[in-house]
Amino acid sequence: MIKTNKILALGFGIVSMLFINSCVEDDDYTTPNLTIAPVDVSSLGLETSFSNIIARYNTAVVNGEQVGVFSVENDGPLYAVGYVVSDDGSGNFYEEIVIQNSIDGTDPSGDVRRGLKIDINANDLGGIYNFGRKVYIKLNGLAISEDNGVYVLGKSEGNSLEQIEESLVSDFIIRDPETVVIEPKMVAIEDLTDLDESTYIQLSNSQIVKAQKDLTYAGEATDEFDGFRTITNCDTNASLLLQTSTFADFNGAQLPSGKGTISGVYTRDFGDDFSVLIVNAVTDIDFNDPNRCDPVVLECTGVSGGGSTLYSENFEGFGGYAAEGWTMTNVDGGSVDWFISSFSGNNYSRISAFSSGESAAEVWLVTPDIDMDTTTGEELSFDLEAAFANGIIISVYASTDFSGDVTTATWTQLDANIQAGPSSGFGGFETIDPINISCLDGSVNFAFVYTGSDPSATTRYHLDNLVITGN
Repeated sequence: MIKTNKILALGFGIVSMLFINSCVEDDDYTTPNLTIAPVDVSSLGLETSFSNIIARYNTAVVNGEQVGVFSVENDGPLYAVGYVVSDDGSGNFYEEIVIQNSIDGTDPSGDVRRGLKIDINANDLGGIYNFGRKVYIKLNGLAISEDNGVYVLGKSEGNSLEQIEESLVSDFIIRDPETVVIEPKMVAIEDLTDLDESTYIQLSNSQIVKAQKDLTYAGEATDEFDGFRTITNCDTNASLLLQTSTFADFNGAQLPSGKGTISGVYTRDFGDDFSVLIVNAVTDIDFNDPNRCDPVVLECTGVSGGGSTLYSENFEGFGGYAAEGWTMTNVDGGSVDWFISSFSGNNYSRISAFSSGESAAEVWLVTPDIDMDTTTGEELSFDLEAAFANGIIISVYASTDFSGDVTTATWTQLDANIQAGPSSGFGGFETIDPINISCLDGSVNFAFVYTGSDPSATTRYHLDNLVITGN
């Protein structure tokens, strides 16, 4: 509902601007007073911290249950101090500002670094609450709730949290004359926690995954409301989704193809399904190093294709992985695994780390031995469906010395053109372009490797119709 309202508000806002501009009195060109007066802190009441307000919300109970919305109406005057880390100038943020309690990765007051989102029924907020602007938040009359996984300030309407009306914004969010330089917290993807949500972070030595580097930010036909692209770290292979609004003025621009640093607001997606990074503008991305860290993949240069089927598996009448000569291994020892599933009479192999509670789930599904000594021009193809995607977390490998233990075999990654699926719902099966494997000889095993992590990497995959051909 909130997203729909925002889209409608965008249209009404444009019409309103045109109407207002047409009604300006002729010859009235007085320069407005843009001076920001110092804030009289003594009039605001007692200062409190972001953490204190969040803790009070989390412990507020009515009839034995946590309240959905916590209001400070009955408290004495309270205020909090913060710094704006969002900017809606490029359209990637809309009707909201994000504020954190420190100018860098630490908080000199001793409080942990925290951030809050404030929902406001207005746009073009960056001209008033610009990036780095120090603000005082009058908390009395406001309420806090957890919305889509992050803490949000707004107005209480019964058991729901509504946006602050434009006419009331300056009463609650008071600008200080000071604009500071925000220093992003340098952090590794795997070290991010919910304490970093709604704060400004920076990732180093990162890039857009190879399968997506030639896409736009959010201008593809499959991008609805937002585009999601996978950022991967070159040192650890950890990944995080870059979220870009289809209303951003750079939505149709091509993604940078190199590697480097990227800064943005760490938050959750609209459905609270996974964590994302949202940049204020393309200038927050410095992927100018052309030396990408893409994995080394098998490159067979010989002619391939046009052969007959050497091996196929569609999982119909499937007797189980072990019985059919397949090997399924979770090398992290968890419960996430591949299993046979069915929909509309079609069987396939399925996997997802969703709701597993496992921070690492590397799960291998290895084919039986396939003899490639007596054929030439071999190719491999398969059908894959991605659903509820929050990253491309499956890859394909080949080995000529696998003997049952995936950790001791030598594996070479295949250049499988796997695309990201939809963030909600199912993308439908897509046939992965045939992969040239003509330079492999002997007994070969192929592995489908899932690298999940709950809740940040839980994309669900369905695998079907594996076919290997040769002449």
